[in-house]
Amino acid sequence: MILKKTLQAFIILFLMELAVMIVIGTWIGALPTIVLVLLGASIGLLLIQKFGYKTFYTAREEWSSGQPPGHTILKGVLLSLGAVLLIFPGFISDVIGILLLIPFTRRVIQRIIFEWLKKRTMRRFR
Repeated sequence: MILKKTLQAFIILFLMELAVMIVIGTWIGALPTIVLVLLGASIGLLLIQKFGYKTFYTAREEWSSGQPPGHTILKGVLLSLGAVLLIFPGFISDVIGILLLIPFTRRVIQRIIFEWLKKRTMRRFR
């Protein structure tokens, strides 16, 4: 069931990305559109490498000092997801990726995820 819904979501996202790229390509031209997509992918590749290592070392330091690294790990996951979304061709995924890279919006999303996890965990232990 989850696999089917995930596949449907990817197909819908792919079609939306394609439609947006066609619209933007008609506005600014094919070559600038391709350059923007490649630029986003290049930036995403650089960022994923940077955030992956940084998150690993920060989480390891927190763990060594006796602190749970949950917030650091989630922050790293969101940063890495943002970078991966920049790698995917398309503008919708780029916008979502950029929102995950901006500290303010990432913190809001992080709080929402933690609240969701907290509620989900509490339901299991009732």
